[in-house]
Amino acid sequence: MSAQRLFIHRSAAVVGTLLAGACVLLCATHSSVTELPITLGPATVEVPSSLRTTPFDQDRVLMVPPGFKISVLARIPAASFIMPLSTGEILVAQPVLGSILLVRPQADGTAAVSTIIEDLQSPQGMALHQSDDKLYLFVGESNQVSRFLIAPGATSAGDKTVIVPNLPDSSNIELRGPYRHWRKNLVIGPDNRLYVDIASSTNADPIDTTGDPVRSAIYQYDLDGSNGKIFARGIRNAEGLRLVPGTNELWAAVNETNDILYPFHNSWQGSGSIDYGKLITSYVDDPSA
Repeated sequence: MSAQRLFIHRSAAVVGTLLAGACVLLCATHSSVTELPITLGPATVEVPSSLRTTPFDQDRVLMVPPGFKISVLARIPAASFIMPLSTGEILVAQPVLGSILLVRPQADGTAAVSTIIEDLQSPQGMALHQSDDKLYLFVGESNQVSRFLIAPGATSAGDKTVIVPNLPDSSNIELRGPYRHWRKNLVIGPDNRLYVDIASSTNADPIDTTGDPVRSAIYQYDLDGSNGKIFARGIRNAEGLRLVPGTNELWAAVNETNDILYPFHNSWQGSGSIDYGKLITSYVDDPSA
């Protein structure tokens, strides 16, 4: 397996769903990216006969950029995060099952799926780093960042080394209960620094700003886990951390506040009742309406 090179292949697309409320630039006063208009067109999802079970037992259509097609490569339960590799293979995180899978596309349009790491604590974010002749996979578990040695063509990872320990999750005594945004996303920058998202523990609670470590923040570490410091804060729940290729511009899709109860002692949009304290979807989606 070679070092990571994120790519877009015109003959196939791997699609992930980002439940994002906003996309924010975290480290520059202006972006070097030129926004280009994209005209999307309908494409029928291609499905191998062996994978034509619900919901793909009937044709499905998605809007894709010109020159792209979309197909079902594998059916993987509880998949949360994917990372394409320069080899054409794909790593898939299964937080609920504690596993990292390796997906190898086959000539018939399907894929061979194998588990390369298991028994993890809710893995999510992944990043590859080449150091001399060794390739390492960094994995964001809910309570720590771990590193694994990956050998070329390997079907399993090498020994586990904890790089950043004691990250907050539901086991944190200070939080006294569930941690709503426990998944840890990460990326390694061209500066050879590790960036890790520590999201808010609740929907919206000031306790996140005074915790140790501070939550609703992105941290920067050396690759051995040392010299940790806050890189950006006030970021409720960052997903899919990525850097603009060739730059130090760090971007994230941010899941902003949700499930906000109606705060006024009046009627929302003429409902005819006092709606204070109610969870109203239309208000959550657009409180300015």
